[in-house]
Amino acid sequence: MTLNQRISPSLSENLRNQQVQACSQRGFTLVELLVVVSILGILASFAADGFSSSSREEGLRKDTVSTLRAVFTSARFTALSKGRPVYVTVYGDAAPAALRNSVSATHIGGTYDAALDVAGGSNKFFPKVQIIGATAACAAQAAFVRRTIRFTAAASATQFPGGAAPGTFGVRSTNPALPGLSCILVRNITGRVKVVN
Repeated sequence: MTLNQRISPSLSENLRNQQVQACSQRGFTLVELLVVVSILGILASFAADGFSSSSREEGLRKDTVSTLRAVFTSARFTALSKGRPVYVTVYGDAAPAALRNSVSATHIGGTYDAALDVAGGSNKFFPKVQIIGATAACAAQAAFVRRTIRFTAAASATQFPGGAAPGTFGVRSTNPALPGLSCILVRNITGRVKVVN
């Protein structure tokens, strides 16, 4: 027997053993995979909860804008069709807590108490949003207590009392992590309502 014949079986056995060890060390065990998948699932649930919360608040802001636009548009068409003024009062973020961030029901003709400058009727409240003043370019301005808009039969809109232009209403979330501002512009000459984002 030659030297090569004596060395080769032991070399081939060593190589075979190294290959078996390398193959067994390449993969993950089932337990390791289950632990990793569980951790990823927990992290994904936290992320999904945070995302759904912020999207829910974003939805509230958009619903508020949509509702305010519908109230203003309805008041404008009611004034045009009835031939009498219609009043809508919006209570802003600086209003007392009982009225804050709400809009009154529309009041046709003489049902508005001008002496008290208080609208009677039920209010629609908007939770988790702030209604503030805004510029026509949809930049935030100061909070306000109350603005009453008078839509006339001649299709114009003014603040009541006083006759100033109705201006723009801004709506934003109370959550500082959601910085967006949506605006509703009420035009004074035509009384038309436009959403500005």
